[in-house]
Amino acid sequence: MNTMKEIADLMLSRFNAYQTLARFWIEEVDEAFWQGLKKTAFSSGHEASLLNSAYRKLEDYISSAPPDVLKELAADYALLCRSSNPKQGADPYESVHRNQYGLMMQDEWEEVLRFYHEAGLKRSPASVEPEDHLGLELECMAQLCQKFITAYEQKDEEACLNLIKMQLRLLEAHLLLWVPSFTEKVLKIAKTEFYKSVAAITNEYLIMDAEFMRSER
Repeated sequence: MNTMKEIADLMLSRFNAYQTLARFWIEEVDEAFWQGLKKTAFSSGHEASLLNSAYRKLEDYISSAPPDVLKELAADYALLCRSSNPKQGADPYESVHRNQYGLMMQDEWEEVLRFYHEAGLKRSPASVEPEDHLGLELECMAQLCQKFITAYEQKDEEACLNLIKMQLRLLEAHLLLWVPSFTEKVLKIAKTEFYKSVAAITNEYLIMDAEFMRSER
């Protein structure tokens, strides 16, 4: 088990990771985000071979992308995340994947609302998506990481321990219950290696991160 200082240092890395993952899913890739990705050195130190493989595939796509890459990615994002037909899209909503009828804004969505309220989290005001959208759940994990850093700086060990529990709860009671299903759909229907790689990275990172958080509770 790491010391609180070591965990706080790791929280900053996790904050950045979750912010990036959230940005991948909350909206289409625009020019600014794409240029940032081209300058990004993706991690290569993870023991998880599937995660490393997905990072390398993403790097390969970025380095060999076609001139009209933003149009290609916008079309793929629309197919995966904005399809009006659940049988055609991947549906980045927890309720769709966990509800037996595949419907949005059901009991599972209400569970997410209660969790956000209990954890003192707020959705991004810039988003019009339901609170159980993948991008928003990942953004809220980033918020929890930031809350831990603040609590550590204030020497509030009780709050730090509670925030570790809250993060693990968001992973185990929400994200890990449906992101594997979402990832499976993306891998089946995505047209670009970009979104196939991003889906695999998201899923494998969550699995790896849950293992880390379990070791720190």
